[in-house]
Amino acid sequence: MIEISQAFLDTLATARAEAAAALLAGGAVVCYPAPRPAAGGAPQGPALARIPFEPGVGTPSPAGLAITAPIAGQCVASGDIAWARIETSAGAWLVDLDAADLHLDRTAVQAGAFVRLLSGVVR
Repeated sequence: MIEISQAFLDTLATARAEAAAALLAGGAVVCYPAPRPAAGGAPQGPALARIPFEPGVGTPSPAGLAITAPIAGQCVASGDIAWARIETSAGAWLVDLDAADLHLDRTAVQAGAFVRLLSGVVR
């Protein structure tokens, strides 16, 4: 029987959150209108907004990577955000999710305005 201390499990979980922060740094949440493609598939149309992740994107802990400071991106087109893609700094696909799964300040956006990601947790 293998028994593992909670301290060791917490260290591993924190290391995973730190790795997620490093992967997200320089990447972005890219927001799109419907329809949503298959996971990782090409979007059907242009992005509505891009919310960039700066280095230090969140606080790593055993509970995950907490993104608590609001971050904003300027909208390049008008429309309703239906889904978003999280990308690396090189534009590689990481995650696709519905707008309902994001904590955005708004989903109906206008070109030139800003949309903010208010918070989130990567586990």
